[in-house]
Amino acid sequence: MSTPRDDIGATAMNDAEQAFLLREGPDALARQRESHIAAGRRRGRERIINSTIALLGLGVLGWPAAPMALFVLLGLVAAWLADVVKLGVAHQHVVDGEDLRLADAEVWGLVAGNGAAGARRQRMRLAPWAQLALAGWLLAGLAFTAVYETQRLDGVDLLALSLAHPDMLAVLAATLLWQLGATAYGTHRQLRTDEPIGFEPLLDAVCYGAIVFLWMVCGSIAVELAAVLRGAAPAALGMTVLVVVTHLVLAWRGVGELAAAADARRRSERLGRLLSAAQRNAD
Repeated sequence: MSTPRDDIGATAMNDAEQAFLLREGPDALARQRESHIAAGRRRGRERIINSTIALLGLGVLGWPAAPMALFVLLGLVAAWLADVVKLGVAHQHVVDGEDLRLADAEVWGLVAGNGAAGARRQRMRLAPWAQLALAGWLLAGLAFTAVYETQRLDGVDLLALSLAHPDMLAVLAATLLWQLGATAYGTHRQLRTDEPIGFEPLLDAVCYGAIVFLWMVCGSIAVELAAVLRGAAPAALGMTVLVVVTHLVLAWRGVGELAAAADARRRSERLGRLLSAAQRNAD
C-alpha cells in the first residue's frame, strides 16, 4: 500500500520522469532479486567473520604475522584471478550485467529522489577488462611490497614457522578454500538463473589502494613508536601491520556490504510503492 510520502514523491516527478519510472522501474525491480540481496549480506558476514578470526588469531593465539600475510596476499590474488576467469568464461554475461547495472542507475536515482539528471551523473562506464587491469596493477604493487618485506626477514624460516602453528594453517587454508568454493558456486548459480554475475574489481581496487596507503602510513608510525619505546622495531612489525590493516579494510568492506544489502531492500520496497503511486497518477 502506498504511503502519502510516496504519493508526494511520485507527484513531484515531472511527466517524463514518471513515464521513465513506469517503463523501466518494473524491470529494475525484478532484477533486484531477494537472492541478490541475500548474497550481498552473506559476503558481508563472511568478510567480517574471517577478518575477526584472523585478528583474534594474531592478537590472542599468537599466530605469526609473516605466514598470515602471505595467506592474505594469496586470498587477494585468488579473488582477482576468479574475476579473470569469470570474464574469460562468461564475458558477454559480465558485460550485459554491467550494462543493466548502469541502466538501472537512473531508476534507483529517481527512487532516492535525485532526479534523472542526478542519476545520469552517477553513471560511470569502465570496460570490464579495464577494471581488471586497474585492480591487477594495484594488487601487483601490494604483492611486490609484501614480498620485499618478507625478504627482509633474515633468519626466519616461514615454512617451519607455519608448521609450528597447525591451527593457523588449518583455519587459513579452510578460509581460502571456502572463499574459492563460494565464488565458484555463486557464479554457477548466477549463470544458471541468468542473474548478473558478481563482478566488482573496481571495489577490489579501492580496497587494494586503501591497504597500501594505510600500510605505509600505519607502518611508518609503528616503526617510529617501536624505535622510541624499544630502541628498535621487531623484524616482523611490517608484516603484522599488513595483516591488521588488510583485515580491518576487509571487515570495513563487509560492513559496507551489509549496509548496501539493507539499503537495496529499502530501495526495492520504495520503488514498488512509487510505481503504484505513479500508476495511479498516470490513470
